[in-house]
Amino acid sequence: MTPSRTVFLTGFMGAGKTSVGAALARRMGCAFHDLDALIVERARQSVAEIFETSGEAGFRRLESEALAALLERLGDAPAVIALGGGTLEDAANLRAVRERGILVALEAPLETLLARTRRTPGTRPLALDEAGFRRLHARRQALYAAADVRVDSAAGDVEQVAARVQDSIETGMAHRRQK
Repeated sequence: MTPSRTVFLTGFMGAGKTSVGAALARRMGCAFHDLDALIVERARQSVAEIFETSGEAGFRRLESEALAALLERLGDAPAVIALGGGTLEDAANLRAVRERGILVALEAPLETLLARTRRTPGTRPLALDEAGFRRLHARRQALYAAADVRVDSAAGDVEQVAARVQDSIETGMAHRRQK
């Protein structure tokens, strides 16, 4: 089933946005785009290098630019897009996502997120300080709670999580049509 609208995956670092997003796009027969990968491609620097040279504010600017360019390039074509964990902190990004598609939050317990991010040391600048990681997680919870669909990404493997996301989207769309 190809989605009629773009599916945006949000969630904290380590929630599985990239891996679940790729699996979900395969299941739904549409394109997959990872916003962090697009930023890296456009900047020709890793996320860590961008943070080092431009700071978080510079990264967020690049993130907003990459999202706008991607949405313009896609037009009305359906897709699955893995957002960065902080993409929705920018109100304009949140509006663009809301106007364009369905927002799915992938959730997992904080300890699971910590363990997952530690598997790839040095790739997530905001995960270097555990106390800061915990504060940031707490601060972003309201963003993720406002998603159209929320799915536990800690239970099961990537394919099982992708299947639950797809089922939740289809159930939600059917529910909206009945209203």
